Amino acid sequence: MPDVFFNFPNRYDSGIIPSVGIAQGTVVEVHQSQGASTLWYHVGSLTGDLVCFSASHKYDDGNKPRVAVNNSNVVVEVHESNGLSSNMWYHVGIVDPSSKTITFGGSHHYDTGVTPSIAINNNNVAVEVHQSNGLSSNMWYHVGIVDPSSKTITFGGSHHYDTGVTPSIAINNNVVVEVHQSNGPSTRLWYHVGIVDPSSKTIDFGASYAYDNGAHPCVALTDDGFVIEVHQSQTYNTLWKRIGQVDIANKTINWIGGSVYSCDGSAPGVATDGGMAVQVNQFDTSLYCDASMVIDRTSWMADNLDLIGDKSLLEIAMPASHDAGMGMTQDCRLAADCNTKTQNHTILGQLQAGSRYFDIRPVLYNGTMYTGHYAVHKDLGTLGCNGQSIADILADVNNYLKRGKDLVILKFSHYFDRDSGGAFSDSQMKMLLTQVTSALQPLLYSGPVPSGGLQSTKVNDFIGSGGKVLAVFDGLSDSLKSQYKGVYSYADKGNSGDLVVYDRYANSNDLDTMISDQLNKLDNPANHRGNLFLLSWTLTQSDEQAVLCPTGGAPSILALAQQANVALWSKLVSAFQQGMISHTRRVNLIYADNIQGTQTDFAIWLNRQLLQ
Repeated sequence: MPDVFFNFPNRYDSGIIPSVGIAQGTVVEVHQSQGASTLWYHVGSLTGDLVCFSASHKYDDGNKPRVAVNNSNVVVEVHESNGLSSNMWYHVGIVDPSSKTITFGGSHHYDTGVTPSIAINNNNVAVEVHQSNGLSSNMWYHVGIVDPSSKTITFGGSHHYDTGVTPSIAINNNVVVEVHQSNGPSTRLWYHVGIVDPSSKTIDFGASYAYDNGAHPCVALTDDGFVIEVHQSQTYNTLWKRIGQVDIANKTINWIGGSVYSCDGSAPGVATDGGMAVQVNQFDTSLYCDASMVIDRTSWMADNLDLIGDKSLLEIAMPASHDAGMGMTQDCRLAADCNTKTQNHTILGQLQAGSRYFDIRPVLYNGTMYTGHYAVHKDLGTLGCNGQSIADILADVNNYLKRGKDLVILKFSHYFDRDSGGAFSDSQMKMLLTQVTSALQPLLYSGPVPSGGLQSTKVNDFIGSGGKVLAVFDGLSDSLKSQYKGVYSYADKGNSGDLVVYDRYANSNDLDTMISDQLNKLDNPANHRGNLFLLSWTLTQSDEQAVLCPTGGAPSILALAQQANVALWSKLVSAFQQGMISHTRRVNLIYADNIQGTQTDFAIWLNRQLLQ
């Protein structure tokens, strides 16, 4: 099932109440000024998930604008009057993607009401919904035909369809999805699915169905009926996303799971053109935007075998999870989530988000294998937390590969016997190897190691016949390796092993320092000679931050990860455009805390740039 991720938005302007539309990669955004009833637009282009907006342009006065665009570059916009009037107005415009400008027609009055929303399909059919003015919470719709030449809309009459507040609507070829909040004190959210009849300018709506709690819902719809809904929490300035599939026959939506936290903010807007989705929102009086591929990340490697199948691991990019077992914490000693938790998902969630390389750090505790994040202090002893158990991680991998057909690389290192405070003994390594091989056979890859190392093996050799696990172990002796099938040695560059990776982190909590460090290492040809190159896009807490973060006096690991991940697309696209990422200087592993879909999208985009 496709999914979208809006976890790392970038600030693009100041203002309030933004709205967005997208068609064929052209993004159109409108918003109201934060200090006046003036309306402004941006036009943006997409480079992968990176939205590059033009300067803002004033186009009218008013409040609460909403916008949509279709594949013919026809833009429709609606808004309320400024002041005490409850008149509503529309514009039709033509967007020029090359100049990033919109030529709008005049402002046309079409009804009275508040909180209008509009959508347009590729047949120039527009649908509009709004709430009654005054104390009424009746909601009404219009269907209209857009004439791009005269920049007008011929609307049908206003039809009552429900009661509620803050309605939002989306349309594809002839199906509409509408969402709104209950009127009164209730925070229930509801949807309708309907069929548009352009000839009669009516909508045959199905029943109203409750689907969540929240405020300010918005909705987007693809031509094949995939639904993206975003809303604000009813109590906090947090944004939540859910996805679903329209059942046209029953006029219902089959939601896939529940709502999932995206980011902090309020007043969201969302749009999709089928291949990409864009979310905008405000936070205080700053405006933020994030984009996402509309793809199934659970199978991105198998789905792209025509592109990457005959390439070696040296030639492709993959997302990679730093300290992957720390998507949860347990059995902490003198530590907390803020200084040990590196991920927001378990291994299964990271696999579903597209990560394919996992940094697994085994910890033996009370006779059971866990993962962990630990330090040993000379006075205080062992400090840290256990993460997921090895058993649960292996179960997650098995669960994923019941349907998944991708390659899963498990890299084991940093072995720690928490009970004794030392490294693993040979018997403890055998305990780990036995657990891994017993749980993962027959999914373990067990092919030969080429002269160029496993990194020179082609993707098809790993997964041409189905999903596989490549299990590599740092410090694995030849004697232990010979006793097990499907285990290989790992080595950092400069050492010998079956899989060799250049892995040097910046060891800094400063974003600019980390970026400079990693891009300089990326730009050095000596770091790309026959080994995988791991770009460590991670920020590391200082000792002081690790001590202070439980009190709220310093950022957590995940807060630092947010800074790094927000910058990922802009900094790495710039590096690519400057030639720092190329056929001779490849990023093979995009190594991050808080793995979400954005790292996967970047890997897919980069593979397309370098391999197509």
